[in-house]
Amino acid sequence: MSSLRLGCLPNLRSLFLQGNKISQVEGLEQCRELRHLVLDRNKIRLLTETSFCAQWKLTELHMEENRVKELYYLTGLDNLQFLFLGMNRIQVNHSSRFASRRLCLLNLCRLHGEFTESSAFLLHSRCCMKVPS
Repeated sequence: MSSLRLGCLPNLRSLFLQGNKISQVEGLEQCRELRHLVLDRNKIRLLTETSFCAQWKLTELHMEENRVKELYYLTGLDNLQFLFLGMNRIQVNHSSRFASRRLCLLNLCRLHGEFTESSAFLLHSRCCMKVPS
């Protein structure tokens, strides 16, 4: 992603990069106005402490059909309202406490594996989980 030179677009509000074989979320540091980010159908395995370090205004994040295992570095996304993580390999544990006070839709549908007792922490009363029909 860093090869895209997104720093040249500091006022970018929406970014759609689905289906691009992206393996790491990086290069978004200068995109401080970003509100919507779509990274579905990529090869993202790992999120780092700098993946979303300047995305305070991000309200919607789509990362379905990736290879994400842990959510630890989603902690700085305070304005996040919609989070889509279906078809990943997420292992929910106590280090995955990323709850945004504004989060109103958390889609964890079709995860590889099963929900554990600790995953109930993520489905707090502020959130509603989208269930498959």
